[in-house]
Amino acid sequence: MIGIHASLRLRLALWYTGALVLVLVAFGALAFLIFVRSLDAQIDRLLVASTNALVQAFAAEQEEMTAETNADEEVAREARDFQFQDILFVIYDQNGRLVFAPERLSARLKSNGTTGRWPSDDEPYGMVYLDDGWWRTYRQVATFRGARYRIVALHSLHNRQRVLGRLAMAFGVAVPVASLLAGLSALVIAHRALAPVAEMSAQAARIGATNLNERLPVANERDELGRLAMVINDLLARLETSFEQQRRFMADASHELRTPTAVICGEAEVALSRQARTPDDLRDSLRIVQVEGRRMSRIIEDLLLLARADAGQCPLVISDFYLDEAIAETAHAFRVLAAQRAIDLCFEANDELPFRGDQGLIQRMAANLLDNAIKYAPPRSVVYVRCARCGDAYTVAFSDAGPGIAPEDQPHIFERFWRADKARSRAQSGAGLGLAIARWIAEVHGGRLELARSDVQGSTFVATLPSRFLA
Repeated sequence: MIGIHASLRLRLALWYTGALVLVLVAFGALAFLIFVRSLDAQIDRLLVASTNALVQAFAAEQEEMTAETNADEEVAREARDFQFQDILFVIYDQNGRLVFAPERLSARLKSNGTTGRWPSDDEPYGMVYLDDGWWRTYRQVATFRGARYRIVALHSLHNRQRVLGRLAMAFGVAVPVASLLAGLSALVIAHRALAPVAEMSAQAARIGATNLNERLPVANERDELGRLAMVINDLLARLETSFEQQRRFMADASHELRTPTAVICGEAEVALSRQARTPDDLRDSLRIVQVEGRRMSRIIEDLLLLARADAGQCPLVISDFYLDEAIAETAHAFRVLAAQRAIDLCFEANDELPFRGDQGLIQRMAANLLDNAIKYAPPRSVVYVRCARCGDAYTVAFSDAGPGIAPEDQPHIFERFWRADKARSRAQSGAGLGLAIARWIAEVHGGRLELARSDVQGSTFVATLPSRFLA
């Protein structure tokens, strides 16, 4: 687990650092491009202003010149006196003859030993490379004493390249340093952010079947890790409840099966230990073995049904039938048992109730509820079974006049193997699985089974089933 968390911390740090590097590189490239364009625009404005100043100087000089003055010489003289820092002027006449050029450029221009792009009529700006580097150029036409001259201003880009080089170096140093610092910070932040995850993992690794009562630490219930810990704690609580139910289920099942098994073994030992036994004695022993064997068989069948239901391996046998007729058949089958206890069984249904579901399971639910009602109903009382339509659902109510269920016991009556010891004996209640199975059958059909009433006047269980159940 430590290696996994360390790898996750490293990946988070690398992702964060990579994203920051991309942002810094993009920002640096954009800032560098904006600075270059701003610097070039400033140089172009300076070239235009310098050239305009020279043209104005030509105009002022032209007013003071006499007719005998040579125009080319005056232009050359004025350009020679009109100098700016890092700006040079080259002047051509209208025939393209070089009229003036600084000494440092004269030989190169006369021999046409330059590379780059000179300004033209279509594009006033250009870029040429001379002996000492690149120069930005600007072209403008001026008229002096009736003659047209082409003025080309040149600005050295040496300082520009030096500034841009320093800026590029600054970005080249700042980006790696910032990335390194960001990576270290990301490692620290990731370590602190994932520390609760590591603690939760360590705690979860220590939790097993023997200590499901332990829970994960919750540092902050409002953040994502806190909510994750709470979800896992809820899962552990459900697992603990499920494990406890399974342990109780196994203990109760073992206890319930041990009693009939002990009775069967005891009767068999008694029957075999005596040399001379009458047929009546042997018949009594076999009758006891038969009763306990049937009881154990019912317990095993109920356990298998619940186990398959819990595993989702109990498919329904769907068919169309009338719910009132199915319940009536089950009630008719229990009339003999009710008569043996001097109990009247009354079935009531005022309407036909077409239903789609598993008829066998529905009748088993009714049988469990009827068996439960007849067991606890006093002699010379009446057990009522009423079927009715209620909106889009059907209700089947089973009412008896028994002693009722104590209020503190009512929340537990649908639990498996549960019995209220004060009101029920082992002979009456069987294994305590009937109500649990009945509720599962109602729920698997999209309905519910509830204890509607239970007091000293009796108990009423109501099964509510949807009239249009589709499996």
